[in-house]
Amino acid sequence: VGARFGTCFQVKGGRLVEEESTSIRFQDEQNMDASNKDNRDLTDNNRAQRMSTTEIENMKKSGASGEEIISALVAGSDTWDKKTEFSRAKYLKRKAKKYLPWIRVIKPTAATISRAFFHRATSGNKYIVLRPDALAALLSLSNLRCGLDVLCVDGTGGVLLGGVLERLGNEKCCGRAFVPCLDTQRCTLPPIDAIRRFNWPKSRIDNTIVPCRFISNQSDSPIFELPPHASPRALIVASKHNPISVLKMLLPFLLPSSAFAIYCDYLEPLALCLYQLQRRTDPTIPPTVNLVLSETWLRHFQILPNRTHPDMNMSATGGYLLSGTVLAASPLVT
Repeated sequence: VGARFGTCFQVKGGRLVEEESTSIRFQDEQNMDASNKDNRDLTDNNRAQRMSTTEIENMKKSGASGEEIISALVAGSDTWDKKTEFSRAKYLKRKAKKYLPWIRVIKPTAATISRAFFHRATSGNKYIVLRPDALAALLSLSNLRCGLDVLCVDGTGGVLLGGVLERLGNEKCCGRAFVPCLDTQRCTLPPIDAIRRFNWPKSRIDNTIVPCRFISNQSDSPIFELPPHASPRALIVASKHNPISVLKMLLPFLLPSSAFAIYCDYLEPLALCLYQLQRRTDPTIPPTVNLVLSETWLRHFQILPNRTHPDMNMSATGGYLLSGTVLAASPLVT
């Protein structure tokens, strides 16, 4: 749109009109009168509004602005005078969200893109949907930093891989993200459409993302070939594949003292994976230490004068994370 990040636009007459204020406010919330009135006598039966849906639609077709529609709704409300100041402010904000559409230009980052994908997610989503705090914890536990070589198993549609590339820096930092193909039938990159949302140049994506070539499947697990001079120092996983199978395939590629972090929507697969890593029952998996199984938890708060409280609706869980550090291979202790 040719505007700076943070610029706000309001939709008027089917066009975007730049607004000076970053928020739409109808009254001064700092000077609200916290009177003794309450809403105990109000009944939500949809009979308090004298305006009909047809009248509202006719106002829209005639070109009435959002402010005019909201003013008409306020004038047609039989219970407006009985509402408290706080209830009025809540009512106006709800109507402004419906009749005063506005757009803010936001810089594409891992946090903003993961938040957008999370709010758009449905129950039948074919990708793993990472909550922003879970993505931040996953990137932090994997010890990602600029110029690092990292193994990344992305089942999020590119959101995780975008966060990895953001941590690795631009192509001048010489960091690379090796993306193995876990599908033995099709040795191609997984869907990473979300990468386009970051607005990075194609050269950065091509120079940083390195697909791992599938060699053969003669053993129990696929074999991959890393490019020459590859030295992965981290493993980060958010996939619907079995965690222990992914670790069995990819942990041997990590150098000693490398960190790894795995995300899963459910606790049981990671709990079984933790048990096998602690017991060291598989000789093909290198020893690990600092194993931690955790759950991310987040609660949003409404911060307003005289009515600060947690949001009524929130996400129940942000998934589970298993993290640890890889050691140099050594004989099993019996």
